[in-house]
Amino acid sequence: MTMQDERGVALITVLVVLGSMALLMSGVYTLVSDSTRSAVDQTRYQAARGSGESGMGQLSSLISRVAVPNFKPSAPAGYGVQWNSRQDFGDYIRGQLDRASAAGAPAPCEQDDPDIEYTVDTQGGTLSVAACLRRISAGAISGTSGGMIFARTSKGTADSESLMEATVWVTGPDGEVHSQRQATLRAFY
Repeated sequence: MTMQDERGVALITVLVVLGSMALLMSGVYTLVSDSTRSAVDQTRYQAARGSGESGMGQLSSLISRVAVPNFKPSAPAGYGVQWNSRQDFGDYIRGQLDRASAAGAPAPCEQDDPDIEYTVDTQGGTLSVAACLRRISAGAISGTSGGMIFARTSKGTADSESLMEATVWVTGPDGEVHSQRQATLRAFY
């Protein structure tokens, strides 16, 4: 082998090693960027999921407060009740008022015109939480065998109750719905 042949073999060897290193670095970069993107997506998902659960909890807490007859105080700060009158909202929950005759009630309630709306700040941006309630039934709700569903008794007298279908949407800063939760809630009065 001549000196020139040896330099050619060395050049090819160096090029193969550099190409292998470039492929290896490209693979490492792809792995790291995909892992980072996955972690960011997981964090956003957890924030949206937590906000949806929190929205359902706030809705449940608000229902138990405003379902009390002759409810007078305003709703707690941060609950974002969109009705003009909290009393009307309570009357709607108790089945004493329908949505069409209530002052300032969103009719029909939907994601763009909800009963409750507020925002939550997260690391990924501000999430908007919107919730709607649809009263399924109110008063003495019959169950199986002539019993009451969810009935409590106080000195032998059953409470009246409302059964509500709740929907909570969590929308991200991009305007896309990140989470939607539905549940059945009840109110005693």
